[in-house]
Amino acid sequence: AILVKDSMHLAECDTLPDVHAARARGDLELVDVRHHLILAHEESVAANAGSLNLFGVAGSPTFLRNSWSPMEGCLNLSDLQIYDPYSGYSKVLWIRHARAGDGQRFSTRYSVDKSGYFESNELQLDMDATSAAGKIQTVLTKEEFVSCLITNPLLSEGLRQMTTFDTSSQLRIDRPLSIELAIEDPMQESADEDFLDSMNVRR
Repeated sequence: AILVKDSMHLAECDTLPDVHAARARGDLELVDVRHHLILAHEESVAANAGSLNLFGVAGSPTFLRNSWSPMEGCLNLSDLQIYDPYSGYSKVLWIRHARAGDGQRFSTRYSVDKSGYFESNELQLDMDATSAAGKIQTVLTKEEFVSCLITNPLLSEGLRQMTTFDTSSQLRIDRPLSIELAIEDPMQESADEDFLDSMNVRR
């Protein structure tokens, strides 16, 4: 998370690497506010019943327990304990985050006015389980379940030892079955093994 002083070069930046490249050239001024956002997020989670989304309920003027904003639906940088180094200038609060649930990465920009106020639109840090994408992530197909089960020896060994004999059948066997068994050695490996055994010096 960074706070960037607005300028004509900022409009040419589409990603954070572009912003850092412009800063390296001396075209942009910015400060790192990641630490402040982490503390604000922890307080937001505690104040909003464990919701991972930053700024709490969308459009709420107060998402922190100790914050207060005279503008409805807005927050000030001071509410996030962020010192405004560019007072009197327009700024952009740029947040890059990975969404919980699927790990998809996003970049969100908040336009900050000269007084440090910005619209406190809810930042979706948690995947919406009711959306189409969320339902896909939470559904496990039969094939995926069986594949995961078989590849885990601890879970699959118990299933391998289970019998498939049908105990409901009334079939009776009065005498044992006569089975003829023949051992074949198409590769003639037994002869080689006998020769190796006879040549073994340890015997």
